[in-house]
Amino acid sequence: MIELFIIYHLWGKVADRLYAKGYDKVIGYQLLFVAALFVGEFLGALFGILTGEGPPENGSTFVYYIFAIIGGAIGISLVFALIHILPKREIPGEKDFVWLRKR
Repeated sequence: MIELFIIYHLWGKVADRLYAKGYDKVIGYQLLFVAALFVGEFLGALFGILTGEGPPENGSTFVYYIFAIIGGAIGISLVFALIHILPKREIPGEKDFVWLRKR
């Protein structure tokens, strides 16, 4: 359950970082964030199953859950790395017309 609160908090952080860079349409990156989380969790769990003893037969899934959480964290980290390397957008405004005042 706490995972949902963390996801909600990070969803807002994605928007905050994009707004700070001058991007106004952030829903695509937020959906990418959620997709990367779920794909990372799936691939992490799959990696745990493949490196472990195969699918759980006795109900012990804790190790696979840990691998899934780590995979989700890697997916989220990749989205934040992508946001970090995005160029800053210049907001049109007064800076664009500075050359007019210098004449």
